[in-house]
Amino acid sequence: MCGDCLQLLVDDVEEYHWWDRLTEAHYNRAAEFLRSLDAVWCVKDQAYAGGELWVHTPYCDAAVVRDVCDHFGFQIRWFS
Repeated sequence: MCGDCLQLLVDDVEEYHWWDRLTEAHYNRAAEFLRSLDAVWCVKDQAYAGGELWVHTPYCDAAVVRDVCDHFGFQIRWFS
């Protein structure tokens, strides 16, 4: 496989199949860390089963949540 084709495949996996790279341990560690922060009100339990990690925070920019999600490899969808 040529380098360009491989990069297209990697890009596709990262954009559309990111969920497959995350394990339950990723979710558990992220949820545990988020629960320990004063900037976070609530983290949904058993997030891995639903494929989502729900985080409630009082901060509009939610920089802490964004940093944690980036670190653990999660994609973010913001809800108001």
